[in-house]
Amino acid sequence: MMRYKYWISLILLSFLSQLLSAQELTFITINIWSGLDYMGTLKMGEYESRKVRKARYESMLTELKAHDPDVIALNEANPLPGYARRLARELGYDYIYSVGMSGIKVGCFGIPVNFKEGDAILARKSLHLRKVGMKRLSPGAGLISNCISFHFAESNQALAGSIEIEGQRVYVVNTHLHAGVPDEERWRWEAEMLRDSGSMTEEEYQNFLDTWQASVVRRQDETQVLLQWIRNVLPEAAPVVLMGDFNAEPNSEEIAWVLADDYVDTWQEVHDPDSMGYTWEPKRNTNIQAFYTLPDPYDASVSLYEKLDALNTQVSRRIDYIFVGNVPVEYIQRSEIVFDEAVAGQHPSDHFGLLATIRFEPSR
Repeated sequence: MMRYKYWISLILLSFLSQLLSAQELTFITINIWSGLDYMGTLKMGEYESRKVRKARYESMLTELKAHDPDVIALNEANPLPGYARRLARELGYDYIYSVGMSGIKVGCFGIPVNFKEGDAILARKSLHLRKVGMKRLSPGAGLISNCISFHFAESNQALAGSIEIEGQRVYVVNTHLHAGVPDEERWRWEAEMLRDSGSMTEEEYQNFLDTWQASVVRRQDETQVLLQWIRNVLPEAAPVVLMGDFNAEPNSEEIAWVLADDYVDTWQEVHDPDSMGYTWEPKRNTNIQAFYTLPDPYDASVSLYEKLDALNTQVSRRIDYIFVGNVPVEYIQRSEIVFDEAVAGQHPSDHFGLLATIRFEPSR
């Protein structure tokens, strides 16, 4: 009997030791919104004044300090590396970054003068953040790097880093996929209604279908390249936190492929199926309401695709995610929408952010 009690005590002590040494880390992903209209040669058009942009930054900084996350993924950080460096300095974090789009640049010099946008990962210094790699998800974009760029088209990417928790490396991947009209029946129906009403020709309708299909295929291809790259670059059984702006809804093929690769959607795991978790919310977000206006439906200079794309910006949806791979689902502690409150009548971004708290065991 004494021997039996000894082994029971030993097992309990071992379990408690593991439990106490496990760490919970909080992750936040947020597309911070460049505030650019992506039109211009010498300089991109800007939706807001420098004063308003500064106020948005201060609002975001205040909320980040309040949530006190361990790791932060940023999309549309502009300009880089200045934005990420400044935010990391004010939070006391390490950072890694990758420029995704910048036009013609050598260092900080070139055109457009106000455009050097990309993605970044920030982490507490105690986590020893390291850059693992970067992957261009969109082919044919030209030369793009942190130092030199020469390109004239949209480019999307994934940025991978690693952090250290009790001797274990955990990998963090931040991505931003192509935006566009999603592959949904409602948009086909809208286009057919316009065609049948006589307000567009059959040729215009076919052009819309071609543009729409190309946009959908591009985002799907980017998703496949992303998942294959992760499989190739990261250790097979290592814990992975994959997050960012996927520009795809939960019922899309793109997200189905992510889940099929054994990733778990932290929001879906924690919340009821009918909990929407919208990160793109035109009904509440003041920046969407102010700057995402609908074109004149009778303006012939605006293509049908552009008109439906503008209508799509008025649809509430969940397009930002935090996924985990090689992490038991019971280790997902919470998932919340953040950055969804306006400060002085304005939200800090056109997206809401997403927060997840995840438990990690020390390496054995």
